Amino acid sequence: MQTNTTHSPPTTNDTIALAAYLDWVNAGKPFGRDQEFWLRAEAKVQNAAAAGKKPVRSPKAAVKRKVPAKSKR
Repeated sequence: MQTNTTHSPPTTNDTIALAAYLDWVNAGKPFGRDQEFWLRAEAKVQNAAAAGKKPVRSPKAAVKRKVPAKSKR
C-alpha cells in the first residue's frame, strides 16, 4: 500500500505559536509572560505577511545558542 503524504503549510496560529516560543526561549524562558510573547509574535507574523515575508525560521536556526564565556587564567 502506498501512502501519499503531503505537508500543508502551517496555519497562522501555528506560525504565531512558533514565533512566540522562539522569542520566549531566546529571552531565557521567563515565567508568566506568555501573553506578552504571543502578542508580540502575532504582530510580527501579521507585519511579515503584509510585507510578503516569511516571519519565522526553523526552530534550530532561530534559537540563539548561549555559549559560556571562557575564563581567563
